[in-house]
Amino acid sequence: MNLNAISDKGGNKILLCELDSSMNVITPVVEGTNAIDAGYIFQSSFEQKAAREQFKSEDGVTRAVDFSYDVRTTAILMQRNKTLIDFLTTSVKGKLYLQYHYRGIANAKHQEIFSAVRVTPETKIDTPGAVKSFPYEATHIAVNNAVTISSGVITQIESALDVNIRTSGSVVIPAGAEFVIVETEVS
Repeated sequence: MNLNAISDKGGNKILLCELDSSMNVITPVVEGTNAIDAGYIFQSSFEQKAAREQFKSEDGVTRAVDFSYDVRTTAILMQRNKTLIDFLTTSVKGKLYLQYHYRGIANAKHQEIFSAVRVTPETKIDTPGAVKSFPYEATHIAVNNAVTISSGVITQIESALDVNIRTSGSVVIPAGAEFVIVETEVS
């Protein structure tokens, strides 16, 4: 049993960078225009759900099973500035994004998830309680071809959004995948 693999706290970071039709991050990366740091996160979830379809012959015996998958990231954002609200309710419409989701430390490693996503353009802000009411939802897209995020692009993202992405070097989302998890040793 590895007790280091037990982790209840998240990493408090979701970033979005717009992708072009070739699945490359649009550069230069400009905060509020083609990229955003979602700010502090009250709670986040990364999940893959499988829907099963059984195929039975007329005698009631299952002859085959097929699955379809739904991969999503959801969160409750704590901040509600105009730039973030405008970006997540208007700018995201009809566009693909590279989503970076820092999940925190698990098993003594930084855990980061990179994916191509479509963001659900929505908002809800309750007062009082605004720090627990702003929803974020992104549906992960299975990429047709491998998507490479070069170390140079990662550096541009870090600089434009004033963040620290833990992985060094390029990141590749494999063809057919909805995401890739990258783990980096904690130094």
